[in-house]
Amino acid sequence: GAFPSPAFQYTSPASTMGAEESKSAPPGEVSERINSVELSELRVAFSTLAPDGVLTAEALTSALPPVLPWEELHRVLLEAVAARGHPGGGLGFDAFVLGLALTVRSRQSARQRMGLLRSLYAGGDRDGPLGADRLTALLSGAMRASGGGEGDDTALGAAVADAAELPAAEWDRWAADQLPALGTAFETSVIEALCAVGRAGPPSGCLSPMTRPPLLSYQSDAQQEGSLLTPGLAWLCALTLGPADAGEPRSWRCLYSSAAQGQALSRFSTFVGGYTGPTLLVARCAPLSDKGEEEGVVFGAFVDSAWKPTDKYFGGAGCALLQLAPAFHVHRPTGISRNFAFFNLPADRAATFRARGGAQLPEGVAFGGQIGTFRLRLDDDLSRLSWLHSDTTYAPHESRRLAEGARRVAAVEVWGCGREQDQAAQLALQRRREADAAKAGSLTLETRKKMAGGDAATRFVLSAAGAHDFKGEELKASEERLARERGHE
Repeated sequence: GAFPSPAFQYTSPASTMGAEESKSAPPGEVSERINSVELSELRVAFSTLAPDGVLTAEALTSALPPVLPWEELHRVLLEAVAARGHPGGGLGFDAFVLGLALTVRSRQSARQRMGLLRSLYAGGDRDGPLGADRLTALLSGAMRASGGGEGDDTALGAAVADAAELPAAEWDRWAADQLPALGTAFETSVIEALCAVGRAGPPSGCLSPMTRPPLLSYQSDAQQEGSLLTPGLAWLCALTLGPADAGEPRSWRCLYSSAAQGQALSRFSTFVGGYTGPTLLVARCAPLSDKGEEEGVVFGAFVDSAWKPTDKYFGGAGCALLQLAPAFHVHRPTGISRNFAFFNLPADRAATFRARGGAQLPEGVAFGGQIGTFRLRLDDDLSRLSWLHSDTTYAPHESRRLAEGARRVAAVEVWGCGREQDQAAQLALQRRREADAAKAGSLTLETRKKMAGGDAATRFVLSAAGAHDFKGEELKASEERLARERGHE
């Protein structure tokens, strides 16, 4: 969606969480923004943390997980309720829940919420850059509080490299555009940590599955060890998509791995074909040493619809190109052109176009640009990746330009990021193909030859089963036809 005007300038939690709310927010913010289950658990938590009726910063920091900045949050809550004219003297229960409603659960823009989050880690310099250490603490704390676990901070270094030195207002814009779900992840983490103190039994669901890191399903233990997509990198990628659909925790499954299935477009098509949901493609490339690159680059691409070989572009505004390493950046659609994704198999559309006497289409996987001059392209054997800095479909990254040119591809993976029914549709298609293969394999060669001249449905069964190469015959026939036509000229 659209983001607020760049004219917005974040000043302080007191002004943005207090004075503005006093003019615009209606009475009853607490009941509107904190549900009854949460309110009940927060009441018990408050009694536990503040038996004398006043909640202190020391009580928060001593009783709650240290991955979040509780002392700074306590300061922000005090400022917010003070700006609303609440009596001073500390945080009683009413002030505590009102502060949460005005800050953590505030109905502000994504950019303003990022301003609050940044202010918790900025220390005394609220207008300057966060710097690498404080931004690392922000991202790693949010990841661990969201359930991302320990020891997976390496993926966060790419995001830190891209944004650590941005001034405050620019960082707020960067985070709202690049990681739009980060504010929601922080919100749910804070509420869950507080509710958990007042919960006698198991979690009641305060922490929404919409902001948990994706559950990654690898093809094998060996593939997990060498996978391009680590849990930390998957968490960052998920934040770029925004919160998941309500009640639908993200579960990503590796559909294709060049290390496991072989680095070829035909293998890519076999293992990705039939999956009906969105996917994430990840490709690791060797550095262009002749252009000064010292480390390899990891590219990514979100595709918001099923892969289908076609002579036209496909996909929608949910597509995006990504740089995942050494710096993290999302190239979102510009809205100018709609050349999102392109997928052409050598033995499919190429044969058709040669048969028509037209120009052969480029073969491979590509995004953006124009046919023949793509923004990003993997060639027909997935061994080379070509990159251009800009096109009219995906936004550029002016502050950090990658060298243009063709890079050697070391590995490719495709991850299914959809729902269970998307995986079920692919498994059903694979079972049908296996049944067709078993049927065709039981036929004699003479019978298969007779069936090859039959109707389209019979030919499809043989082709899908691998029992007859109709595309190869079409290609050979079209080339012979063109040769005869040239001979008559």
